[in-house]
Amino acid sequence: MLRTIRPTHSRRPWIIPDDGCCNGRSCGAGGFVSRKRSRAEAVGRTRRDAQDDFRGFRELLARANTRTGSRRKMENDCQARLLNRAQTSGRDLVHYIPVWLFVGQQCEPFEIGPVKFVQRIDWLDHVETRRGEAPLWMATVKRLWAGETVRGGSVVAGLKGAWKSLCDGKRSPAKIHAAYTSAKRISEPYEIFSGRTIARLVHPDQWMACAWVNGFEAEESRRRGLLAAQVALDTIRLGLRRPSRGLISTVADSTPPRSIDRLNQCRIKISRMDGVSTCQG
Repeated sequence: MLRTIRPTHSRRPWIIPDDGCCNGRSCGAGGFVSRKRSRAEAVGRTRRDAQDDFRGFRELLARANTRTGSRRKMENDCQARLLNRAQTSGRDLVHYIPVWLFVGQQCEPFEIGPVKFVQRIDWLDHVETRRGEAPLWMATVKRLWAGETVRGGSVVAGLKGAWKSLCDGKRSPAKIHAAYTSAKRISEPYEIFSGRTIARLVHPDQWMACAWVNGFEAEESRRRGLLAAQVALDTIRLGLRRPSRGLISTVADSTPPRSIDRLNQCRIKISRMDGVSTCQG
């Protein structure tokens, strides 16, 4: 009969005769094992176990290295796929940034890198060409820029706004008129409300910088578009003398509101991202 003892330092069990003795002496016929021989066999078994353990450790290390290499390869593949997904999910945007450029002078549109500079009236044609048709708000913008008066909105909504101003304690004529005008304007149809908003964005003497940015999400694309416009203006400044070069700037370089540099157009629409209004198409 054999019994096994598994030591803590070896993976292989020891097999010793089950002769009922712990000192290696014989308790019956055929059960005698000398102490010297038992010690030599134990040393031999320990050596073989150590060799097997070392061989197994090397195999385990090799497998670990292989797994590490596979894991690194998988991580690199995942990063490449995520980068590709991010690039392909980016949008093709043109950012429109009003700039102070050649005030009171007439010249043809020109380009510097990915930025095209056009005059205010030519910018509307550019928007229509990119979209494929004139957006609904464009007629209102043209009328306002031509000096016409565009009326719209509900008189009832304006009276409600004036009444609310009285209830809030704002009873001066100026505040009542402002509340009436604001409430009436908010009730205007979409094309009139959006047209008024866009018409106020561009000063009559300003140009429009059209910066093409492709492959980025909206906020990062806007930042890059504004940077491209500023670099293009710096290029123009290099050929000018003082104080003329100081007159060239974007609206984002001077005074608030800075949200007017967030006018952009995708393939089929133009929108504002500052939360004030969204002008589709």
